[in-house]
Amino acid sequence: MSAIDQSSYLYLLTHPQLKLHKIGIGTAGKDKGRMQQLINQGWVSHGLWHDSEKRITFKWEKEIFKQLQLRFSKLAPDTPGFVGKSDRHWFEAVSAQAISLSELEQLISKIVRKKP
Repeated sequence: MSAIDQSSYLYLLTHPQLKLHKIGIGTAGKDKGRMQQLINQGWVSHGLWHDSEKRITFKWEKEIFKQLQLRFSKLAPDTPGFVGKSDRHWFEAVSAQAISLSELEQLISKIVRKKP
C-alpha cells in the first residue's frame, strides 16, 4: 500500500489560550503520538474527518486553506488570519479572531461532504 492510499484523517483542534484553530492531517494508526502531543500542549480536539485514501484528506485540506485564504483576504489589514506561515508546525493554525470555531466546522463539513 502506498502512502497516498493509506487511511487518514483531517483534524480540527483549538487552543483557547492562544486563540487559535489548527487544521491538519494524520495517518490512521501512525500519528496518534503527534495528536496526543498537541493535546498535552493545551490543544483541544473538535473534529476528525476520516477517509480510506490520504489523497482525499489532502484534497480536503487544500480546499479548506483555499477557502480560508479567500475569506482572510477580505479582512481588515490588522486582523490576523493565518499564523506563523514560516514554521511548518504553525502553518496550519488560524486566528480565532478571523473565523469562529462553528464557522470553521461548517466550512470543513461542507468540503468533506463534496464528492471527490
